[in-house]
Amino acid sequence: MRSILFKFIISALSLILVVSCSDLKSSASSTPFISKWSFTSDNYFFELPIESGFEYNFEVDWGDGSEITSFDDPDKAHTYTTAGTYEITITGTIQSFRNDGA
Repeated sequence: MRSILFKFIISALSLILVVSCSDLKSSASSTPFISKWSFTSDNYFFELPIESGFEYNFEVDWGDGSEITSFDDPDKAHTYTTAGTYEITITGTIQSFRNDGA
């Protein structure tokens, strides 16, 4: 059940991010895309579902005080060491997100 819910959330996020990131690209103010995520276990591995071969120029603030990630690697991932609710902020251009069939 948790896997299905996670896939549903990723699918919804993918749709939202495609629209939002398109808006970011054309926006002179670079309005960030902000989402809240709740992780129920420590050392939770989270990966942005981005595809290689597209245009990326973004930064991610993972919301836990860690260093901000930039766009240099198409396999963006982060581990949350402590369970909790985090606000992930993405600023810049993300041309495509992968949807794993959820």
